[in-house]
Amino acid sequence: MTRVLVTAILLLPAFGSITASAADDATAELHPRVQLETTLGNIVLELDAEKAPLTVVNFVDYVNAKFYDGTLFHRVIPDGLIQGGARTADMRKKTDGLRDAVKSESGNGLTNVRGSIAMVRRLGYPDSAVAEFFINVGDTNTGLDKPLPDGAAYAVFGRVVEGLNVVDKISAVTTGPHRDFAAGLSKVVPVEPIVITSVKLQSPFDRRKALAVSEAAERKIREEAEKAKLAAEKTYRDRLAAIEKRAGAKLTSTESGLKYVDSEVGHGAPPIITETVVVHYRASLIDGTEFENTYSLDEPFEQEVGKFLTGIQEGLLGMREGGTRIMVIPPELGFGRREVPGKIPPNATTIFEIELLEVK
Repeated sequence: MTRVLVTAILLLPAFGSITASAADDATAELHPRVQLETTLGNIVLELDAEKAPLTVVNFVDYVNAKFYDGTLFHRVIPDGLIQGGARTADMRKKTDGLRDAVKSESGNGLTNVRGSIAMVRRLGYPDSAVAEFFINVGDTNTGLDKPLPDGAAYAVFGRVVEGLNVVDKISAVTTGPHRDFAAGLSKVVPVEPIVITSVKLQSPFDRRKALAVSEAAERKIREEAEKAKLAAEKTYRDRLAAIEKRAGAKLTSTESGLKYVDSEVGHGAPPIITETVVVHYRASLIDGTEFENTYSLDEPFEQEVGKFLTGIQEGLLGMREGGTRIMVIPPELGFGRREVPGKIPPNATTIFEIELLEVK
């Protein structure tokens, strides 16, 4: 049996065909078209402000400010992606005209499939996309739809509707290292610069409507979060009430945040931190989902008190042989932000019912 108690240290539907029709008239102003004129041909994008309103507003604002004019597709991965909008013709980072980063809208139902356009952002910082973007050349980048450890993926906000052959042409150019990119260690910079000569809005865009879409989505998220919070609080109260009813006594709260109640009081002296104890236990989440049970295997667990989770250490130090104690352990005294896949989610309150069989 895999022990979780032992030590204290232990997206969605794609775009469909790239030749799909534009949005109907009712939502056309939330699906503006933008043309990128490049030295290898033109690319037309259809943006989706219904799914990624803030990202589209951000991109269109840069377009209207002519920020992208004269920048490069400076990073090319054959059959992977073409990346641009951040460097000038001499491969220097463009800083003049940069605005604040935009909130991540990854997980919006749009995926990193062939022909899609997404924002570049910094690892570890979900809300760090500024102006730089990339266009997916093939269908090999769907892994970019999976959230990174920082909780967000790469936000897709549109697709190529004309000029996919130009995207392929750019993807096929000869590349090599460049002293001003990745310290000259990455051979992904086009040998002949591919310049984005001009970027223009081709169809109307209702910026105000897009911001309203974003606000409505944020409001819905807040409402759902509040409902979830209230439901979790009720589940917590109900579980604690059930524990007290079963034990026939009130839970004791300690300064650390541990709560406990004895359903059976033992005998003898309590253990000290360096002593080894033999215990049986049942472990569950606050909603009652059991994730470990030594009784089911008729196999008690033996370990030094000081090697248990912090909350269990505290609870054990007040127990006596033959006693049974139910401990409500908050995340900071248990597993914290760590996840035990298939058993314990991050930031989980856990319940341990522990029977102290022997102090060695």
